[in-house]
Amino acid sequence: MTKKQKRVKKIIDSLKEYINTYDTQPDYLNYSEEIIINDMLYGIGIALNNKYKYYNGYEKFKKFLLKNFLQK
Repeated sequence: MTKKQKRVKKIIDSLKEYINTYDTQPDYLNYSEEIIINDMLYGIGIALNNKYKYYNGYEKFKKFLLKNFLQK
């Protein structure tokens, strides 16, 4: 496995773990679509890089998304 493939595997494994534990959150069945979308984006961010953890990290990740994917 190449270095890139190992990184991709680590990212996907992390994201799968995040999603697989989502239903352990209290009251998750009552979350709005907005909360679910934000939570899933947060999960992608932390799977990519720990610098996107917590509130400040998530704000950085949203700026990254806006700059690289949503303004084209």
